[in-house]
Amino acid sequence: MSNPLDENLSELLSEKESIICPHCNKGIKPIEVIPNKIQEGIFIASIFQCPLCKRFIFTEFKAQFIENYELDNGYYMKYIGKSIYPPNKFSDKNIPIEIKDIYPNFYEIYHQSFIAENENLTKIAGMGYRKALEYLVEDYLKDTFPDKKEDISKNKLSKNIEMIPYSRAISLARAACYIGNDETHTTKKNPEYNIQDMKKFIIYLCHLILAEKIADNEASLLVNKPKLKLKK
Repeated sequence: MSNPLDENLSELLSEKESIICPHCNKGIKPIEVIPNKIQEGIFIASIFQCPLCKRFIFTEFKAQFIENYELDNGYYMKYIGKSIYPPNKFSDKNIPIEIKDIYPNFYEIYHQSFIAENENLTKIAGMGYRKALEYLVEDYLKDTFPDKKEDISKNKLSKNIEMIPYSRAISLARAACYIGNDETHTTKKNPEYNIQDMKKFIIYLCHLILAEKIADNEASLLVNKPKLKLKK
């Protein structure tokens, strides 16, 4: 097995997934312009360049080498405490943009939480995502049950989730809420789940809500449109 400490980051870059450039917001495989020897257990810094916008990206991380003799080189590398500068302040592309116009409060809080996460403020980002979830569920229910707005505003998130009229949406909202509660409290009841799982459930919930609105509005208009009779 080759010695991992003799490797340059550029030699391992081809095995990495693409990243989003924090300058142009495009998916790229960055080019290492100032190489750095990888040393296990200490912080390492390297400078990369975006092949599209040509601007520079600074990375800092620790490397840990895990032996795996099934691989050709006998090991794989795990990144610990990885940071990218400047942080990505663009919107999360996984959130459907249509949600921004329908539920602007949810979208803004989610976006701010996304920025906090990319600034490596992971201890508070989860609380922000939970608040975003609360706004999403509450505003969705107020649209669905306009005669119950006052009760919905007073309810706890868990009670509002049970008012959602679709079982799959309830499951997604519950799962995101459980993780959000863990991010808010000192003791985690579900330590095997993290912010990325929470975001996944919120994103799928957004798509379900959006699909429902499209089906109820645009699609129903087309389906219920008077049919033209063809002349024989």
